[in-house]
Formats: sequence, structure tokens, C-alpha cells
Amino acid sequence: MKYFILIIMLIITTPSVFAIEFDLFGYYENQTTSVLNNKPDFLSYNKLRLDFAKEISSDISFNSNLVFQTYHGKTSICLLDYLTNELLNSYSQEIGISIDDLKQSYTIKSEDEIFLDNAFLSLYQKHFNLRSGKQQIALGTGYAWNPTDIYNAKNIFDPTYEKRGVNALKLEIPFTSEGMISSIVAIGENWEETTKSVHLKLFLFSYDFELSYARHQHNWIDYYSMNQNIEDRDLFGFSFSGALFGIGIWSETAFNKMSDSDDYYQGIIGADFTFENGLYLMSEYYYNGLGKQNENDYQFANWMSLFTDGTNLGRDYLYLGESYSIGELIEWSNYIIVNLNDKSFTYTPWLSFSLNDNVDFYLTANIPYGNDNSEFSQFEENIAVRLKVYF
Repeated sequence: MKYFILIIMLIITTPSVFAIEFDLFGYYENQTTSVLNNKPDFLSYNKLRLDFAKEISSDISFNSNLVFQTYHGKTSICLLDYLTNELLNSYSQEIGISIDDLKQSYTIKSEDEIFLDNAFLSLYQKHFNLRSGKQQIALGTGYAWNPTDIYNAKNIFDPTYEKRGVNALKLEIPFTSEGMISSIVAIGENWEETTKSVHLKLFLFSYDFELSYARHQHNWIDYYSMNQNIEDRDLFGFSFSGALFGIGIWSETAFNKMSDSDDYYQGIIGADFTFENGLYLMSEYYYNGLGKQNENDYQFANWMSLFTDGTNLGRDYLYLGESYSIGELIEWSNYIIVNLNDKSFTYTPWLSFSLNDNVDFYLTANIPYGNDNSEFSQFEENIAVRLKVYF
């Protein structure tokens, strides 16, 4: 590892070898979060992202970025600490393992890491575009949820934060001036474990439409036998976005056909509007066919899916947002996520300051509310500060 770091530093600091040939840019980010419990915990990280870009020719380009990330403060979190005593005791008794022993298995530790987030080659031709390598893939029109995106899990508390790259081959074939067919293949160990999708995009009547089909192997854990299960998932998706009488509207629908478990639907519909004074309002409704309508039906496996891949517990959700610029350098935003079934919610305000063209400062918090068995009541109140410097 130390030799790898040395090589990277030599490349960055050697203009004759690197800087003349490649464009180098990126950012540094630091975030510190204080969990507001009886004895406040502090979680902090430093992140350095280096982006490299090269126009090899008029129709070929190369892009990559390397991320260095270190963690400080409290670096271990036990997922079981966020469950009610009733549920935890019940699970412990059912599988015959003490809670103390279980906590060792369900503790996640944040380790310092260096990873290649993206590295891809793009080929632009008259009749097609081809991108090969680790790349960011963004699918769907939703803000907080993307039911048609089979490649990424989204963080609803910070839905616009950058996604990690996916090792894939992406082919785009435009037809006429209003349509495109694309295909994505995310490489697995074999063809069965390879995630693949096909997308048809059309621009009609001032609206963007997309039909999609995706297939991959869905992995899930039986938390009682601790066996890992694999089944095929076929996703049939539809999405659109546009404007109606000055109001932005969007929607996504996904039907998931499962080879073993029950099939299910997921979908969103949203709208936004910006007033003349700059006030921006948005809302998004999410239907989750995997969710429960009563908090008493939340099972241990449902909570683990929420903590590990962001699969929400309830059936129906509402996301409300507002943002307003105070002058040219300050923006104030407020977001509320409501579980309409168990009536819990979380309120997340954001205050962002542009200190100059290259330095941004953010102040945010998470304030949950709900009864003891509800989804968002299990999260702790916290406040966070983030500093981001671009170069």
C-alpha cells in the first residue's frame, strides 16, 4: 500500500510526466457529525478525490478519479443498537444466540480506504457511443428514490451525493434526433451474475420518456438460518419527466418479477416549482411494494435491509423539499421524509455557504420523530458540518 501511495504522489508532483498530458482537478472534503445522545458521539472523515481527464483524440477520451478517505472519531457502529429491545430480545431467543454475541456480528467498522472510483474510456462515433470501465450510472427521474435503477442504492438523507462507479460496458445508439437505445452490462463472475439492462429513450411532446428492462441476481440473507439466497430479478421500468403549466413533473414505475419470492411494484411521482423570487418547492410520493402497512409487521430482516441497502420499511412515503437563496452566497433548504404508514418522519435542514468560487461550507441536521416501533424514530438526532474545497 505504501508503494502505491508513493507512486501516485510521484505522478501528481511530476509535471513533465503527468500534468502536461492530463487535466488534474478534484476536491477535498471534511465532514464531522455529532450524534446528540446522552454522551455525544463524533464521527468524522477526510476525503480527497483526484480526477484525471485526457482527450486522446477528437472521438476518444479517458476519465478516472482516485479517492483517499480516512475515518476518525467513532468508527464502529452496531446495527442492533438501533432496534427496540422487544425486537432484539425476540430475535435473540428465536435463533438461540445471546445479544452480546450478536452485537459482535452486526458491528460495522469504517476502515481507511484508497480506491479507484471511476476509470473509463469513451468512444464517440457518428452512429454510436461506447463507454467501457468503472463509471457512474444514473438511471431514473426521481429525486429521493429511483425504482428503475438496478445498479445503485440511494441515500435518502443526501440523495444528490455522488454515486460510486460501476464496472460496466455502456453502449448508446441514437436514432433520429429524438430517440436513443442504450444497453448497460455490469460485469459479474459469469453471465448469470452479470447485471444487464436495455433502455429506450424518446423525447415526445416536450417530455422525456424511457422504457427499460433489467436483469440481475438478487442476493439476500435469511437472518434465521444465516444462509445466503440467490434468485433472479427481472425489472420492467417506465419513467418520464417534463413540465406542465410551468410545474416540473416526473415519474418512475418498476415491476419486479422474482424467480422465487413474490413479485412487487415500486414507483414514484413528483413535482417541483420555482417562484419568481427564487423560492423552490418540491414533493415526491413513493410507493414501495416491498414495504409494510403496519409498524408491528416490521421484521428483523426488514431492519437489516434498511441499514445495509436503504430498502425502506413502509409502503407509502412522502418527500417534501424547499430551498431559497439568501443573497448570492447562502442557500437555505429544508427537507422532510414521512413514512405515511407508521406516521414517523425525519426533518433535515441544510444551510450552505459559498465562501468563494472554490470553497463551500455546509451545516445540516437530522431530527427524527415517531413512536417506539416506527421507522424514523430509531435514528438519532445529529448535526453535521461539511467543508468542501475544489481545485
